[in-house]
Amino acid sequence: MRLLCVLSLCLVAVSARADSRDEAKRHRAAGRAAFGAGHFAEALDEYQQSYKLREDPDLQPNTKSTHWKQRLAEEIEHEDQEDRR
Repeated sequence: MRLLCVLSLCLVAVSARADSRDEAKRHRAAGRAAFGAGHFAEALDEYQQSYKLREDPDLQPNTKSTHWKQRLAEEIEHEDQEDRR
């Protein structure tokens, strides 16, 4: 009986890990799509959501480049506003 309980708990843990891995992949894909569309704040949020679910070091370059692109876009927008005045 104890063995059955332990096996059941193991199956639940494995299933939960697989679910969080799948959700992390969905967030990462959404981040890539947002980045490609130039929605850098949204991309950054998606990458961070993915990292919370699965601490994948491969996400760090994506996150860094998204931060950089977002800052660059904000600077360009600010300069455009200054030029309009």
